[in-house]
Amino acid sequence: RVHGETLRHVIDDIVDSYWAVVYVENGALEIYSLPDFRCVFHVSGFPHGPSLATHSDPKWTVGSAWDRRSQGTISELLMVGLGPASARPYLIALSDSGVLLYEVYRYDQLPAPAGEQQPLNIRLRRHHHSMNVRTRRIGKT
Repeated sequence: RVHGETLRHVIDDIVDSYWAVVYVENGALEIYSLPDFRCVFHVSGFPHGPSLATHSDPKWTVGSAWDRRSQGTISELLMVGLGPASARPYLIALSDSGVLLYEVYRYDQLPAPAGEQQPLNIRLRRHHHSMNVRTRRIGKT
């Protein structure tokens, strides 16, 4: 009974939140909070398919101009909740090289320095798979 009361207290403390997941032409994946549309998560070089995607401050990102031919691009993004009550979020991205599948999980970071926004407390872990979604050309090329 005590456990049930504790669980109800936790559930009552959950606040709904809404997010927009965006792929930017410069190769960054960004997550924005809604309705204020504030960037709370930024990953540079997302089409590379990092094994672990973590937040990096866009103003500290170092690199040259994004070259789509050599680095690739993302053409589709899908964020879905899987499992019981859709409680396990996954990010699915269709890139030039195939499907990228990421499990989104909570990761408590150190507090942001004074005067800076706290990033979203998540990380994305890539799951490898053998799914192939490329279309096969029929006939002579």
